[in-house]
Amino acid sequence: MKRKRIVRVQLFLLGLAVVLIVWRIARGPAAPAGLVAIAGLDSGELAARAFELDDKGLVMIDAVGSVEEEGSDIPAAYGWLVRRDSRELMWVQDPARSRVERTRMTTQDSVRLEAGAYEMYFTSFGATESSRSGRGALGLKVHWANDAKYWRFVVSPREEIGRAVRFESQGWDGEAVWSSGTVGNRTRKTGRIRVEEPSVVRIYAIAEICVRECDVARISRLGREEAVWEMTRENTQHAGGMQRNRVFDD
Repeated sequence: MKRKRIVRVQLFLLGLAVVLIVWRIARGPAAPAGLVAIAGLDSGELAARAFELDDKGLVMIDAVGSVEEEGSDIPAAYGWLVRRDSRELMWVQDPARSRVERTRMTTQDSVRLEAGAYEMYFTSFGATESSRSGRGALGLKVHWANDAKYWRFVVSPREEIGRAVRFESQGWDGEAVWSSGTVGNRTRKTGRIRVEEPSVVRIYAIAEICVRECDVARISRLGREEAVWEMTRENTQHAGGMQRNRVFDD
């Protein structure tokens, strides 16, 4: 009887161990450590973090994203890094410089940054409106959204940088005459600017440009409907994430 009880306890402990292992695998890797980290995302999300460096130096990057399908070089979930004042792209996750296993894209990289404020982003929307549909049934087909538990974007400065701090970003404005800041879905923001003499201005705008029910950004003379500048697909470039995300910087 004693031996039976021991066997039962051993079987119970073995079963518990199996349950814990399966739970750990399903849960994915632990939360990453670093100065700034993005993790715990699902498909169809955009996450942002901000940090500031007191000194120039080398920054280490650890990122896991996804490509659209096996053998593809089109990112579906990935991270990028921009300088906050100039909006200059400092780093972007590239399948060509990553280890790609089926659809999972793992990148270990470094970039040298000057002192200043930076913003890091991670998108999991896919490249097109249909990217998140068509997940394989019964696991017979790999779909990039199944990599979600592994997605992360971690920035860790090397020791020579000195002090590096995180901060909450409220949207870029810099030395702007006017800035809309972040514009939510189905919202409208306007402003008035008086120009005393002919001037050259820089316009920086990011929006969704598509056939209908997307974003509009324009400048018009007060009291006139005709635009002196308007954001279009022709005068913009791809801004990252889905193909309809466009940026104007000129």
